[in-house]
Amino acid sequence: MKIPFLGIAKGAKRKRNDFILGSAEPNFVAWASIRRGLLIRVRDEAHRFAIAFQRSKRKIK
Repeated sequence: MKIPFLGIAKGAKRKRNDFILGSAEPNFVAWASIRRGLLIRVRDEAHRFAIAFQRSKRKIK
């Protein structure tokens, strides 16, 4: 079973986004390229949510 995956890593000095594609299939590469901005926003929102959740768990009541 082949499941394509995609990773987004912060680049040098956290100013650049590096995409790691788990498949070189042309359709997948094109799909990721077209949706690059959306994928970055989804990653950023997930990160913001995770940080907010962790901060709420550490908050003293």
